[in-house]
Amino acid sequence: MAAILQVESTLTDRYQTTIPETEVVLSRAEPVDEHDPVLGQFLDFLACDIASHTEYLQLCTGLLEKWHADLRGTSNSRRFESAC
Repeated sequence: MAAILQVESTLTDRYQTTIPETEVVLSRAEPVDEHDPVLGQFLDFLACDIASHTEYLQLCTGLLEKWHADLRGTSNSRRFESAC
């Protein structure tokens, strides 16, 4: 593996990165196709907990309506806040 050289770059007015005179090699990262067992276990736990404690579930119609308004661009606010 090649040595990693860290240098400071700057941004132009057009937000382009300028790098001091050095050779730069960019390569595309290989996609990682790994199964995350911890995420699967957490989702299973969450599904079990929700199914076991349905008394804690709330209908969030206000949140859903705000989300739809934001998607349509008819909302005055772009902040995503809980509206439950």
